[in-house]
Amino acid sequence: MRHDRLVARIARSPGLFHLLRAVLDPGQPARLREFLREIPHTAVLELGCGIGANEAMTDRPYTGLDLDPAYIRYAQRRYGHGRRRFVTGDFLAPLDPVLAPFDLVALLNVVHHLTDDEVRRALDQARAAGASRVLVGDVAIERTGFLFRRILGPL
Repeated sequence: MRHDRLVARIARSPGLFHLLRAVLDPGQPARLREFLREIPHTAVLELGCGIGANEAMTDRPYTGLDLDPAYIRYAQRRYGHGRRRFVTGDFLAPLDPVLAPFDLVALLNVVHHLTDDEVRRALDQARAAGASRVLVGDVAIERTGFLFRRILGPL
């Protein structure tokens, strides 16, 4: 199978993407959870949440927002319960006021997909959501290995 078709197949399948993430970076939610223990927060909004796996970063109410309805359905089925919700939407557009307020907004593993202007707009949305803190992390920027550049970069 050609590289571009493999990437497209993985991108269309939340389950395959979840498996790939689990293999390449299995400990990210735990590392985020450890980090957030030291950061006071009452509610988290993750912009570009994808498959929702980072919901485990907090015990506080969590909302994940992503453009891809298939990823949101997957996240809701797998992680949606109680204080965990997942919403389809564009985080570069004005946020639905029903979603706010959040004192911590996270942009995790999504910045490498955005232009500089889009990053600024995402940060503006974080402020509009009431965030006093913004957490930005992107393993694609941190890693330079062949597999990561060739497979996850295009995703």
